[in-house]
Amino acid sequence: AYLAMSCWCETRHFSGYAAFYRLQADEEIAHGRKFLDYLVERDIVPTPRAIPAPTAEFESLTATAEAAYTLERQNTAG
Repeated sequence: AYLAMSCWCETRHFSGYAAFYRLQADEEIAHGRKFLDYLVERDIVPTPRAIPAPTAEFESLTATAEAAYTLERQNTAG
């Protein structure tokens, strides 16, 4: 999702926001790798599954921030 937000921002010349969302995407990838490494170190073979494609179109820059906020709330809801 963050990578899609980054691309949306970049194509609209919001380069600072694009860079911010790119960093967020990189962090999420790093988190996923940590989970993967944890499983592999314990000889557990994870089964990858398809995930829905993220939203790639936004009405405005504010909409990207709202989407990021919603995503973070969902991820930390437990």
